[in-house]
Amino acid sequence: MKRIASLARPTELLYQSSAPPAVGGVTLAGFIKSHTGLPVDPMRVYGKYALVYLLDGGGQYADALGARMDVIPGDMIVVFPELAHTYGPQPGGTWSEFYIVFEGPLFDVWRAKGLLDPARPKLHLEPLDYWLHRLQAIVEHGSDLTIACRMQQFLADMVEHDRQSAVAAHDNAWLAEARRLLSALDVDPPLRPEETADRLGLSYEVFRKKFVKLTGVAPAKFRDARLMDLASQLLKDRDRSLKEIARRCGFCDEFHFSRRFKQKIGLPPSEFRDRLH
Repeated sequence: MKRIASLARPTELLYQSSAPPAVGGVTLAGFIKSHTGLPVDPMRVYGKYALVYLLDGGGQYADALGARMDVIPGDMIVVFPELAHTYGPQPGGTWSEFYIVFEGPLFDVWRAKGLLDPARPKLHLEPLDYWLHRLQAIVEHGSDLTIACRMQQFLADMVEHDRQSAVAAHDNAWLAEARRLLSALDVDPPLRPEETADRLGLSYEVFRKKFVKLTGVAPAKFRDARLMDLASQLLKDRDRSLKEIARRCGFCDEFHFSRRFKQKIGLPPSEFRDRLH
């Protein structure tokens, strides 16, 4: 086993072990600065697992499974032992990376359980400083077995972060669509929250709980605010009757509309209209 202190030079080897534990472990770790990339033809087969964390620059990753994707700082490339691959910066450019190489049956189990998946060779981890510090801490001190255990902990945190990020992205997309439907004031009459839930394929109760969890506001309250915006705009037109405005805003009658408008705005719609003019 060999540890080398971090040095300000293009290649910095931080850790090397020629005899990892029988269950598996880390064999190499370090920095490559001003990396020009791997050959495209033929693609490289590395024979071990590796994580390549991009620190600056940007470029592409490709592999024999057909993956073709851009990579940016914060992206983590996962290399698999037998999977032919290539990666590198844009032509004529360079990037900087931290890499850590590992092997053994311990990590084959992670792959067999789908926690490391060749079909998903890229994850995104930010903030950069935090995750780089975590990577370096794996090999800072301790026995080879201790380092193997730290490597597993890092993989667990990496996978969980990716899972949570995927959930957050899905929730953001779902919430954007829910808000769009509840705010679609060009629909006559506007969709009720129950209709919005149906459009999203959910029961109203499930829809309501999810909307409240993500926004802190009930969907009916969110929709009411949008309806008051619409009503305020329509009241500018003196030729529109309150009955017509009530219908356009989805209220069953003028009385119900007037009562709700006063609750939300503080004035009856007729007085609000008079003040506008």
